[in-house]
Amino acid sequence: MKIIPTIQKISRIKRDISENQTLISTILPMFRYIGWDIFNENRVIFEDMTSTKKRVDATFVFEDNSKFLVEAKRLTHKLVMKDFEQLTLYINSDESANFGILTNGIDYWIADNKQDGLDAKRIHAFNIFDMSECDLNILRMFFSFDPPYKLKDINRYINYIRTGLDFGDKKCEKVLEIKNFESDEIRAKQNNNHEDIINSKNSSQDDKNLAFKKPVFAPVELPFVTNNSNQEKDKEDDFEQMNLDCEIPKTNNSNSNSVVQNKSQIDVELDNLNIKEDLKFENKIIDKNINKDEIIKIPFNGKGEKIEFFELIERNRAKIFLNNEYHIIADVGFPSLFIKMLRYVMKEIKLYPALFSKVITNFPFIEESSNKGGKFEPIHENYVYNVSVNNYTKLKNIESLLKFIHENFE
Repeated sequence: MKIIPTIQKISRIKRDISENQTLISTILPMFRYIGWDIFNENRVIFEDMTSTKKRVDATFVFEDNSKFLVEAKRLTHKLVMKDFEQLTLYINSDESANFGILTNGIDYWIADNKQDGLDAKRIHAFNIFDMSECDLNILRMFFSFDPPYKLKDINRYINYIRTGLDFGDKKCEKVLEIKNFESDEIRAKQNNNHEDIINSKNSSQDDKNLAFKKPVFAPVELPFVTNNSNQEKDKEDDFEQMNLDCEIPKTNNSNSNSVVQNKSQIDVELDNLNIKEDLKFENKIIDKNINKDEIIKIPFNGKGEKIEFFELIERNRAKIFLNNEYHIIADVGFPSLFIKMLRYVMKEIKLYPALFSKVITNFPFIEESSNKGGKFEPIHENYVYNVSVNNYTKLKNIESLLKFIHENFE
């Protein structure tokens, strides 16, 4: 992976460097990796002036002339919400920019200025030493020169990742593993050098500004770790020892250690699974253990309400808009859920022959049964869908289909 040498280079930076040096040596290579011609003065503008006379470190201009802004901080600067507020103020002063990125070359905070409230504007954050394939894909899909998805969809796709849906059928695995780096001897030497730097910084007042989590290299082949690795390992060990299918045993006050242990298990379970007790829609409560064969219908009030044609609620549950109603559909997982939604939609519109004919004509992903290559799933009588495409193609397909049905409904 071409991004690995860039991250290796960052891990070898031994001194405090300025904002400009950070921008040149660590941030611009990241954007070059995702498709930007960083030497094109029409597409990357440095020290650009906003309408309110604010000077932005870098302005990236898309093919359609919309923009996103980059606020760069020095490599050792710890990102804080005050820095993020500074970025949003810059975005506010430029009508063609709704998105921005705050970064010190190690930590990246993505801003969506259309959200209300400063905390809500920070829609995603990652550290390059703890970066997943999904983090990289967010940059590729939404911040490359010609992004394949509309920028307004970025919140939705980030939410899909949080609900457990892999981004573009790529597992959200860590980009970095210890095997990506140099030999044992070099790793050990780098580890010693890094500790010296940390100790020297800790002896001054500047230690509070140490923001990044550089890898801790070891002379043996170990999983990639960061500064908070011990906490993460403890959490993983606790999680492995849990039996999630069993109820947590009751305790009495005479055994305080047992009570504390069970409290820890509860915290770990919630942290790892992030399961909500229920989901509320239009004053109806949908239990998380909903029967997957049950379709719940929710009336659409139609009074100026914005129609959400498709919303993935969880990995195995979705809400779709069809025939002037919302329908909650569940299944065991997203692949089977998607096919179930298609079958349900096809069955419903079969009652309207003219509409059904239009759908078949206008959507080539609905194919007649054939022996062509690929993996096909039946969705209605003689019609099939090629499930070999990635998850995001499936999402776009179902959204466009539902919108078309709404616009052409008899």
